[in-house]
Amino acid sequence: FLGTLEQIYQTRDEHSAPLLVLADSGNVSLPINYSMQRGKELRDKYPRIGKLYTATLTSRLLEARLADSMVRLMRFPNTQMRFFEQTRRDEALDWLLQHR
Repeated sequence: FLGTLEQIYQTRDEHSAPLLVLADSGNVSLPINYSMQRGKELRDKYPRIGKLYTATLTSRLLEARLADSMVRLMRFPNTQMRFFEQTRRDEALDWLLQHR
C-alpha cells in the first residue's frame, strides 16, 4: 500500500485535487511502527502533495485507536486519516466524500 501511495505522491503537487483513499486492512494486524516511519519519510520527501484523506477499514479496533493517536501526534498537516470498523464501510465512504 505505501509503495503505491508513494507512486501517487510523485504525480501530485499543492494544486492537485484532494486524494481520497479507502484502505481495507481486513483481519490483518496493522503494521503501525513501519507505517508511521514510512509515513514520516513520505511526508518529508513530498511536502507539497495537496490534501490526502484516508479511511481505513479494520477489524482490529485497539490497533486502530493506537494508530489514530500516533497520526494525530505526528501532525501531518495535509493528511487526515480515520479508522472505521469493517462493518462501517458506508460511513467511511461518506466521510471521504465530504472532502471532494
